[in-house]
Amino acid sequence: MRNLILLLLVFPVLGFSQGKKAITHADMWQLKVVGSPSLSPDGQWVVFSLTQPDYDADKQYSDLWLLPTDGTAEPRAITAGKAAEGSPVWSPDGSKLLFTAKREGDDKTQVYLLHIRDGGEALRLTSLSSGASSPQWHPSGKAILYSSQIYPDASTDSLQKARVKAKKEAKVQAYVYDNFPSRSFDHWIDEQKTALFVQALHPDSAALQLLAGDADFQKRAFQLSGSPCFSPDGSEIIFLATTNYTEAAFAERNQELYRISTDGGKKKRIAMPAKMMASGPVFSPDGALYLQLTPSLDSVRISHRYGRVARFEWPRPAAPAYLNMSMDLDPENLQFSADGKEIWFQAEFRGHQGIYRYQLRGNKLLSFAPGHPGVFSGLQLNQQGKTVAVAAWQSSKGPNEVYLLDPSKNTFKALTKFNQKALEKLDLPRLLEFESQTPGFEQRIHSYVVLPPNFDSSKKYPLWVVMHGGPHSAWQDSWHTRWNYHLLAKPGYVLLLTNYRGSTGYGQSFAQAIHLDPFKGPANDILEAAKEAIKRFNFIDGSQQVAGGASYGGHLAGWMLGTTTHFKCLISHAGLINSYSQWATSDGIFHREISGGGVPWGDSRVWIEQNPIMFLPDYKTPMLLTIGEKDYRVPINNTLEAWSILQRQQIPSRLVVFPNENHWVQDGRNHEFFVNEMHAWIAKWLE
Repeated sequence: MRNLILLLLVFPVLGFSQGKKAITHADMWQLKVVGSPSLSPDGQWVVFSLTQPDYDADKQYSDLWLLPTDGTAEPRAITAGKAAEGSPVWSPDGSKLLFTAKREGDDKTQVYLLHIRDGGEALRLTSLSSGASSPQWHPSGKAILYSSQIYPDASTDSLQKARVKAKKEAKVQAYVYDNFPSRSFDHWIDEQKTALFVQALHPDSAALQLLAGDADFQKRAFQLSGSPCFSPDGSEIIFLATTNYTEAAFAERNQELYRISTDGGKKKRIAMPAKMMASGPVFSPDGALYLQLTPSLDSVRISHRYGRVARFEWPRPAAPAYLNMSMDLDPENLQFSADGKEIWFQAEFRGHQGIYRYQLRGNKLLSFAPGHPGVFSGLQLNQQGKTVAVAAWQSSKGPNEVYLLDPSKNTFKALTKFNQKALEKLDLPRLLEFESQTPGFEQRIHSYVVLPPNFDSSKKYPLWVVMHGGPHSAWQDSWHTRWNYHLLAKPGYVLLLTNYRGSTGYGQSFAQAIHLDPFKGPANDILEAAKEAIKRFNFIDGSQQVAGGASYGGHLAGWMLGTTTHFKCLISHAGLINSYSQWATSDGIFHREISGGGVPWGDSRVWIEQNPIMFLPDYKTPMLLTIGEKDYRVPINNTLEAWSILQRQQIPSRLVVFPNENHWVQDGRNHEFFVNEMHAWIAKWLE
């Protein structure tokens, strides 16, 4: 009997790939993309976007689909055409749907109205030359709120058009700035800014710009941020704004909370506790305002901070009451049950993203389906009757599908299976997990191990240490496109995915442990995890190790270049080599001062002792450098610095520049080339 049990344990691993094939780039790229679900108020129907990717962007399309939550019918498309439709929002009575699309004849994305009950063609509601996005319903169902990017000093749409035309036809093309910032991710910032509009529910009605004539709105320092919402009676709109946007070079951007009548008029600031940043305003069924309040950098001087959920009475908010969470979590996407007795939310937890229920009456926190694999996102609850909950769910075995959550049974089941047949053909081994201990660091380090296709536990495989970006993010049991675990492992590599100190989902103190230790501590965690993985898993060849990553993961590759010869080769995508030049040229700089313990010319030794370029004489490891030329988060200068240094030192190196990519490689063909370049570089340096 014991031998039979052992056979049952072994053969699922060795026989898993029988009849299945290794994933190709085309297999991954052409999987359908299911958007976040939008649940009808009565909980009976769910709408979501479905995108069919294509290597030719002109052939890619996205439509809206509808299905009943009781699973009695298959999902069906309710829109069709070349336009990419998204942002579906149900009307309060559940009879209509708002969505955004750039259809034939539209220069910009506009808001459309679709009658779900009565049927018929979608009706375009908005016609601003600047376009419209992020629509919301007025509680009465008779008006909508949306945003648009406009020139604040152009008071009419005709003036907006004139500004755009004049800029396009100007003989002189120049960007001019008196205040930071000048760039954001992949574009130069111009004078346009987000504005809020209210409009009655017919296409001939005038769009009211809520902050027209507001003196603050005319200033560059004042910028709307986050998502606004209507007050319960619909008489006001609550929104967030930054008032010190032009101080971003030397101060954290604040988040102030405001209220304004839906008819326009003067905005009013809502007083918040001192040195707190507000985010995510939402109203409960009993009419209270809930917010996420996070300590400001000025108060804690640590870059990563968890927020707390606070309740304000409405319409006269005073001192908040904080919810007493019993777990070290960072809640997001607050959703209320229809009876107002529970708050549901999403939060990261140890390489997963879970859903939690907070019972307001007993201050009790419950984990939904504890121990589940994968990642939940896009949680939505209905607003009427018995609680119905839906969410998108994915794992390392496949991308998002829409799921129905059953709180009474603590289970969830798939409502859509668009990619099931395609995924069933692929050899996608399950992730393994383990923990390691770094000397001198108290908390244990969690890692995932990814097995290659056609895995045979009797063989030896090279180890590819893949380092995640952030640093305040985490490897999760999720489906990546840019860094697809199974595609990276395809040539026959075992991947090590380590959530080093600074990663999210392991408590606030763990995320903050990177403070004043930007590279050394995380790198030690990774090296110790690799050592532990080799000890635990006999199928890893410890003499054949490579490492690489992107963004902060690329920064770590630069640190490894100067501090260890442990790896056969390194890969750095969008990574720094020089902390000074990264601070001076990135589109965000102040938080780097906080992490480094002060300004680069100050007393902090971090800028010297943990700066990869200071170890230049010790560079020896061959390195592949890749970068998007339009990356303004980690600008190309750092990649070129590294390239020049490596070439001058006559260290084998390869430079790949994508002229039309930003911080990420997003074009399908470019991404395929990127993955092939990484695989070829690793193969070149492994024995």
